[in-house]
Amino acid sequence: MRARNMDTAKLDQKYDLWYASFQLQHPVFVNQITTGTARIKRDATVNEFRLLVESPELVPEGLHREDILNAMATIVGFADKMDSLSGLTDPNARAARDAVRYKYMRVMETFAHGKPWLNELYYSVFMPILGESWVAKHQAGLVNIDMRAMV
Repeated sequence: MRARNMDTAKLDQKYDLWYASFQLQHPVFVNQITTGTARIKRDATVNEFRLLVESPELVPEGLHREDILNAMATIVGFADKMDSLSGLTDPNARAARDAVRYKYMRVMETFAHGKPWLNELYYSVFMPILGESWVAKHQAGLVNIDMRAMV
C-alpha cells in the first residue's frame, strides 16, 4: 500500500486494535516475547557447556563429539574472559574486550568453517555473546583492534 502511496491509517488502526486484543488474550506469550529471556537461556547453556567440558565423559560418543566439545570449550573460555572484563570502564578495558572478541571470533570462524554440525553452537550461542552489533561495527571498520591490549 505504501509503495502505491495509499493511506495506511485505517489498516494501522485495525492492526493496533488486533494486537492490543491479542496481548490481553495471551499475556503469558506476550510476556515471553517481550521480556527477552534469551540471555538467561544462553547463560544457562554456557553453564551446561562448562559442566560438559569439565566432565567430557558425560558426552556420549558420536560422529563429531570432539569438535562439539572443542567448540563448547572455546565458547566457555570466551564467556569467562568477557565476564572477567565486564564492568570495567577504563579505555584499556574496552580495547581488551575488543581484542578478546576479535581473537575468539577468528578462532571460531576458522574452527567452524566447513563443519555444519557446529552451526547451532556458532550462530545461536557464540554469535549472541560476541555481539552482532560489534561484528557489524568491526566489518564496517569502526573497531580498532589492538592485540597488545588483550590481558
